[in-house]
Amino acid sequence: MDRLPQELLQLIIEGEELANTDLATLRLVNKTLATAAAPPLFHTISVWLSFTSLERLTNIAESAQLSSFVKEIIFSPLRFKTIRDTSQYEAQIRSWMEYRHSSLGALSLSVLKHMTAYGAYSKTQRRFTEGSLDIKILRWALTKLSYLETINFDVACPFIGSKELIHAFGNFKACDLLTYDSDYVFPVVMKALSAAETSIKAFNIGYYEWRERKGADLGHAGHKDPAELGPSSDPQSSWSLAFAKTFRSFDSDISWEPAFSQLRVLRIETLSFGVETTEGVSRISSSVANLITAAPLLEVIDIGGICPYDSEILPTLGSTFSLYNFCHLRRLFLHRFQFTDHGMLGFLSRHSLTLEIVRFIVVRLISGDWSSVFTQAKDKEWPCLTSFYLYDCLDDEVVDDNLWVHNYLTGVTDVNPVEEVRKEQAGEWEE
Repeated sequence: MDRLPQELLQLIIEGEELANTDLATLRLVNKTLATAAAPPLFHTISVWLSFTSLERLTNIAESAQLSSFVKEIIFSPLRFKTIRDTSQYEAQIRSWMEYRHSSLGALSLSVLKHMTAYGAYSKTQRRFTEGSLDIKILRWALTKLSYLETINFDVACPFIGSKELIHAFGNFKACDLLTYDSDYVFPVVMKALSAAETSIKAFNIGYYEWRERKGADLGHAGHKDPAELGPSSDPQSSWSLAFAKTFRSFDSDISWEPAFSQLRVLRIETLSFGVETTEGVSRISSSVANLITAAPLLEVIDIGGICPYDSEILPTLGSTFSLYNFCHLRRLFLHRFQFTDHGMLGFLSRHSLTLEIVRFIVVRLISGDWSSVFTQAKDKEWPCLTSFYLYDCLDDEVVDDNLWVHNYLTGVTDVNPVEEVRKEQAGEWEE
């Protein structure tokens, strides 16, 4: 194995078919494979506030070698529910497990295993909460991960922690036992990140299909839906509230500058659940604006899903985009927002020299129109622009608008695409 060419070894390690369990197994073969498999295995780690998960994070952070491989962390808000009447819960568990076991002994052992595991996990959860022990553990670990670049907060991934829980409980109904408590976990993660004074380059918050990504240690171990929480948990509503509370008004005791001063990529998604009023949308908008303004070096802004798809209320970031100049902004993706024509024109004009890709979906102007905005923006230089896409952004007179604007802005054509689609629509109506 020591004579195997390094290039061939890399092809084996980086193969698309190798899951994390395979990489972990390879590390047990010999020192050569242990060294080669470590970087992709520890590149992305998942964390939730359990003893086992935090212990693993601590062990990795304590290792000078392994800690250098960690570039990305995925946090989950998975938490145990507080069960007031454990006797009633045990009776429910026994009733649910009866049809799964053929003997009284097997049933009794399964129920005992379940209740013992719950007792241990709930006690540990209380201990972590007391004295903010979980924040202290996370803060210490984050200070040791010198090469960490990306923080992801996944609001509802059913695979993080699932392997650990199945090992501890056996079969169980997750919706009766667990919830996604973003209202508690998100502030814990953010306070730890701030206290650690760790600068990150990418911050992704919302819901993403992390389990499809190679390298993400989601521990599903072949189980299709091992910890599915079900609709009764309604985790997203808690997530919206948690986000708003954390970022709407910056706490004087928390400084975000160390964490976000070098931030290059910001992606926010799935904040709409539980946001059904003008006040709720405004609260979320203010929180998003505060987060954006704390990161002056942003290169990618991708924000969507702040209000429900069927809502007539659209949030606005007009004041933020009117006041700030992101000198390095290359990509801008917005979904379901509204702006004034003056605010939009000013923002595009200030960033015409750096923008490469722009994608607006249901971004409406509350004054003026897009045709005028693009006519005036065309006078600016757009040396880097390769794609500018609008979908469902025009007024109600135009249906199913699907526009590419970059050729007009860069001078490839003199035909204003907004006027063109309006003429086409008018022609169809006449026919």
